[in-house]
Amino acid sequence: MSTPGTSGSHATDAFESAGNHRVTHARLAAAATAAPPSDSAQVDTGTEDAIEINDDVPASSKRGQRGPRLKSEVWKEFTRIEINGTANPKDGTVSLENYTFDQEVAREELALMIIVHENPLSMVDHAGFRKFCAALQPLFKYFRKLSSRVAVTMDLWTANHQRKGYMAVTAPFLDDDWKLKSFLFRFIYVPAPHTAEVITDVLHEVLLDWHIERNLSTITLDNCSTNDSLMKNMVGTNNDELMKSMAAMEGKLPLSSCMLNGKIIHMRCVAHILNLIVKVGMSVMEKGIDSVHDLVAFWSATPKRHEKFEKMAIQIKGKYEKRIALDCKTRWNSTYVMLSTALLYQDVFERLSARAPCVPSSDDW
Repeated sequence: MSTPGTSGSHATDAFESAGNHRVTHARLAAAATAAPPSDSAQVDTGTEDAIEINDDVPASSKRGQRGPRLKSEVWKEFTRIEINGTANPKDGTVSLENYTFDQEVAREELALMIIVHENPLSMVDHAGFRKFCAALQPLFKYFRKLSSRVAVTMDLWTANHQRKGYMAVTAPFLDDDWKLKSFLFRFIYVPAPHTAEVITDVLHEVLLDWHIERNLSTITLDNCSTNDSLMKNMVGTNNDELMKSMAAMEGKLPLSSCMLNGKIIHMRCVAHILNLIVKVGMSVMEKGIDSVHDLVAFWSATPKRHEKFEKMAIQIKGKYEKRIALDCKTRWNSTYVMLSTALLYQDVFERLSARAPCVPSSDDW
């Protein structure tokens, strides 16, 4: 049988224990029903307080205690820096927030890696390398979130020394801050034959890789018949509804997602059209241009011939500043550079005329 004193002590302990349970249940209920923080609310990304439940400790003593601070593993990758002698996480004094991605730096480092390890340029198209780059930042979906449209340009040419075809795909666009930007999407080898069907498949694959097949404004190509067929394969023709539906079913560009339903998607390169106009104008002096072209081709064909020409130029003129170079048929300005450079060394060519199989006449010069 308990004495009055012991009965009172037990009653007091029971009261405090019940109070502790009530406080614990109240905290858990509040934590369960609390509304999630809004997007505008400031969230401390570094740590958070732990919830402790210990019925052996009076509720009044818990108010002055803080639980262990839970830290995320990501903080191991942070480098703390100080601003005005302090490092406060709420002031953003961590180096991760000061980091910005620089495309030029990444391109230079990639080129340096290829040069140092003597890797082929085609390694950027290897499946393993592309998978590795995607794993570096799997959340990178820049063009999916871009509100403006993208204008794609494509150029295809054949390397003289390799006799292989390469394609470059670039994309100028306005970002969300209305700043004009331009990216080189792909520099890719295109297997022969370079038919409209082959080029269409390669270009379409590039658009799908960058998720811009439904965000196009225009596609700028050279003014040639092959590219006309390419665009027919890509989006069909305005006069053939059947080809439009077939292109959409085959996974090509649906016209409904293009600007103005694809009425202006095919843009012809102004520089290429200008080159065609200039070539027609230069046809009146084609004989003289061909003579100079053959002469420059002879003296630049081998390193030994070019070395002889360089020595003669230094002997006659005292210096050899501009190097002779051949023109490109699709670049009218390269023809101008070839002719203007050849005129500087006209007397050198004439001095070496006995060794050259073809010599331009005075009328040609």
